[in-house]
Amino acid sequence: MKKYRINLVTKKKEDFVDKLVYFALHYLRYIIVLTQIVVIGVFFFRFQVDQEIIDLKENIAQKEEIFNVTTSLITEAKEVNKKITDTKSVLNRQLKFSHSFDYLLSTIPEEIVLKKMNLDDKHITIDGLATNINIIKIFIEKVKYDKQFKSIVLSTIKRESSGLSFAINIDI
Repeated sequence: MKKYRINLVTKKKEDFVDKLVYFALHYLRYIIVLTQIVVIGVFFFRFQVDQEIIDLKENIAQKEEIFNVTTSLITEAKEVNKKITDTKSVLNRQLKFSHSFDYLLSTIPEEIVLKKMNLDDKHITIDGLATNINIIKIFIEKVKYDKQFKSIVLSTIKRESSGLSFAINIDI
């Protein structure tokens, strides 16, 4: 014979409060623990980001100090460089002028007597006396031939009792 089992006790229907209590006891604690882990992770991440921001601000402050200190050094170095450049320019002009002057004195014939010589950066003016016009001509042609100067011009020539007085303008 077969046995039948009959349960006369009806299953109790779970209401909302029971479901809520069951959920709170079983699943809500996992959700709370997970939420706490996320909050702690966000806290540490925020702490790390704040520390990076502080480090970057300190780094910027250090670089600004370095910039402020080196700015005066750079301007001073530029001034020194400008002075060196100006000095080199003056020395080069003096050297060029000295070479031109030495060359000119070495080419003046002994028969020419210099009365006056005016010198500046771009021009030389020679006033002198010569006994013969050919000596002046030879001097001018030699200077023109050597091409040491841009131009050489005989500006005046006069006959005087002591010889021929002349003026020559030379562009350096």
